[in-house]
Amino acid sequence: FLVGLVALVSACDAPDGEFESIDPADEAAALEIVDNLRLAGYPASEIEVREDGTVVAGGDAVVTLEASREMIGAGEAVDADDIEFRHYRSTNLISPSIDRICVDGSALTGTASAALDDALANYTDLNLAFDMVRTSGPAVGCDTLITIKLFDGSSGSSGFPFGLLPYPTIWLGDDIAPNFGAAVTTHVITHELGHCIGLRHTDYYDRSISCGGSTADEGDAGLGAIHIPGTPTTATANSSVMNACYNAGNTGQWSAADITALTTLYPKLLTPPVPSPLSKQSDVCFGSYTMNWTAQLGAAYYQLYRSTSSGFSSPVQLYSGNATSTEIDVPSGTWYLRARACNNYGCSAWTNQVAVKRLFSCN
Repeated sequence: FLVGLVALVSACDAPDGEFESIDPADEAAALEIVDNLRLAGYPASEIEVREDGTVVAGGDAVVTLEASREMIGAGEAVDADDIEFRHYRSTNLISPSIDRICVDGSALTGTASAALDDALANYTDLNLAFDMVRTSGPAVGCDTLITIKLFDGSSGSSGFPFGLLPYPTIWLGDDIAPNFGAAVTTHVITHELGHCIGLRHTDYYDRSISCGGSTADEGDAGLGAIHIPGTPTTATANSSVMNACYNAGNTGQWSAADITALTTLYPKLLTPPVPSPLSKQSDVCFGSYTMNWTAQLGAAYYQLYRSTSSGFSSPVQLYSGNATSTEIDVPSGTWYLRARACNNYGCSAWTNQVAVKRLFSCN
């Protein structure tokens, strides 16, 4: 594997090729991408132009023209103290509003198909902020779609999020499953899905850790290499699914540090805390009251309900909105009030119960 870039595609260990004749417009785009990569900090030795005119950076990152322009226009500097040997993410992550990422695996059969199921389970088993589900193309309930495509080779390619969405395509070499088996294929797919949601290579600072050969630093490259808190300060071969290169010994399973990285970036959003205490304004006139509750982090809106029984049976909604107070009017008798905080994931438990009744005069 290798790292991707902002809106780019990462091609893990893709083979070199002779530059063939391509459309002049594509050639012009390739030349601009190369120039932009050089401006972003990539050394010439880390830039490759493939046979079809696509440009690869860092050994596995197929960079689009748009991505290369973003890299030189909005690069985020990384302090020298942050360049340590830890898990890293790009500056681009997916929106917290995404609940379901659908992955189209219709191109896969046999071992590769089973490996996709196992790769998706790697994510769903972590109970992250989003679910990953397998589909055959777009489906009802999908917030976004990643499509897996096969190509002739033994590498994998994907990209980093852009527009707050996961990168939409993974290219999977059709030689991986028959030559390396289910575990390694699971590893490769899991790795590429990691790029799609913003993970960089764990050993981006020195790809030789997993790839061998001489030291090769992928660098910040204008897309960020942001340390994920809680991840270790060393990288070793086979210590992370997000290492730059795979091998026959990979198991397709997360390391403890991988899990920390993912659950830190995409924790399962919980329902908000109870907005207690619920209170009533002391000055009332007849049945008019101002009801107040406490703002809570993570709450999208609040609800106030009333019941005519102290056991709070058959409650009726009086208010729903993002304010932390509301006016009510009790027409007769006594009401029993409770409030709760809500977001897209559900509502909190009820607050304390407050009784209010209609008075015969103003205080």
